[in-house]
Amino acid sequence: AALGRLDSLKAERPLLPDGSRCLVAAPKESALMLNEAAQPARRRHVQAMRSALEQIDQENAELERQLAEQRAVLQAVTAEVGACSSTFQQTAEACEQWRDGLRAT
Repeated sequence: AALGRLDSLKAERPLLPDGSRCLVAAPKESALMLNEAAQPARRRHVQAMRSALEQIDQENAELERQLAEQRAVLQAVTAEVGACSSTFQQTAEACEQWRDGLRAT
């Protein structure tokens, strides 16, 4: 029975390449060790996400600036089209009056 227990302890504590045995950790301790080992990767991931968000914010600000510029251009073009339309309408009316005047004579 004692040999069986010794074999199960050896199985729980595998032999490492240096000849020592792996320490057996309690479940909570194992979770803590894994969490601690993952911290650098998490920090890098958080930093990468922050950098990406900062870049997105900068791109959005630039796009908003460009949109404001394009709105101003569009408003100017709309005003110009309105003025041209008015001039066209006046010219069309003058042509009709001229044509009507020619028919009357």
